[in-house]
Amino acid sequence: MKITKLDYEIDSYSAYLQVKDKNTALLESSFMVKDTGDNSIIVFNPQFIVKYEKGHSYINNMLVEKDILKLLDELLMEKKPLNTGLVFDGGFVGYLSYDFGMEIMNVKNNNPINVNIPDVYFAYFEDFILIDHANKCTYICTEDEKVIEKIKGCLYINIDDKNCNRVILRSNFTKEEFKERVEGVREYIRCGDTYQVNISQQFLGEGSLNPHEVYTRFRKVNYGPYNAFLDLDGSYILSTSPEQFLRKRGNLITTRPIKGTVRKSLVYEENKALKEYLYSSEKCRSELLMIIDLERNDLSRICIPGTVKVESLFEVEEYATVNHLVSTIQGKLLKDISFSEIIKGTFPGGSITGAPKLRSMEVIDELENVSRGIYTGSIGYISNNGNFDLNIAIRTAVINDKGVYYNVGGGIVWDSDPEDEYEETLHKGRAIYKALTGKGE
Repeated sequence: MKITKLDYEIDSYSAYLQVKDKNTALLESSFMVKDTGDNSIIVFNPQFIVKYEKGHSYINNMLVEKDILKLLDELLMEKKPLNTGLVFDGGFVGYLSYDFGMEIMNVKNNNPINVNIPDVYFAYFEDFILIDHANKCTYICTEDEKVIEKIKGCLYINIDDKNCNRVILRSNFTKEEFKERVEGVREYIRCGDTYQVNISQQFLGEGSLNPHEVYTRFRKVNYGPYNAFLDLDGSYILSTSPEQFLRKRGNLITTRPIKGTVRKSLVYEENKALKEYLYSSEKCRSELLMIIDLERNDLSRICIPGTVKVESLFEVEEYATVNHLVSTIQGKLLKDISFSEIIKGTFPGGSITGAPKLRSMEVIDELENVSRGIYTGSIGYISNNGNFDLNIAIRTAVINDKGVYYNVGGGIVWDSDPEDEYEETLHKGRAIYKALTGKGE
């Protein structure tokens, strides 16, 4: 593998546009938070594609009679490190959908599917570009001299998104219907079925959209540490997620659940007061504590006993349009544990299901009237060197020939006020709404 190092950062999306094609991807970190957001990764020239849809596994559209996670395990064992010395050393880039998480948890999906994409999708790459934002340099890993020269001369490309088509968005719930769902969760909590449930509404905007123009808008208004652009040959996934699901470095596994949200103000003193309110909110703290307990339990299934620790309990972090309350939990993995065992023990992330996880997912299926698809699944990479990094697929949209789809939601507890919870979903989705409709500018 030829590695060309540039002693400067390049704009990750501009570089992606130089190599974009069917089944290419960009994992973009445009905002560093704590120890996330320090690398952007562009992958191109996929060698093969692994996917799972309608109960069957495929490699390059050829049926393979194997469990999809076991298939990924086998492929990961076959692939050898490229020895680039980088955090990503070639490997798989793709996603696990929430609907696949329901299958792992044996929760029947009773709702219609609006977005027809695979339940699991990973493409394998050995050609990639890594932009190290922390050290302000770029690595081009490819034998393709034309690509190397393109990237060396890559300047910031200003996509004209002023004429980007706009859509009219509609939700699968009216405001009153969403508030009824909040009350439905509170009733389950009153009966002792669950302690917290994440409920979302799905927005649909019909019409023809250029996904590259839309992503240009997304990254302007909702920069974050876990952005992504995936080309699935006809469908496109655009993510501006702030949340880490799982990150593996060596034998250390980390998760950073988010629970607790207030809007962000551009006025410093006002935003400082909002952050102080969030930090001291008993409701938000209790929400996060429930999920910390769940995540500690999940990590304990895959980690050496006694090694799972809460590294930070309540941290208020500032993002593009909101402030979040975040915790960091880490553990040391059991020796020789496989990727499939890690996913089966932890997926989907508890911060977007509720607690206890299984019962909360059953309630979600009952109260939400459409399948989530990729929303609250995970997007990221699995590297040849054993590292992986996966986000929680929130603030995430799918664009296809029919239009655009995305969900916004929040965790409901006994103290939740239906009106406030509805407004919180609008705050979380404000950047995407603005990018798609042009309103609020």
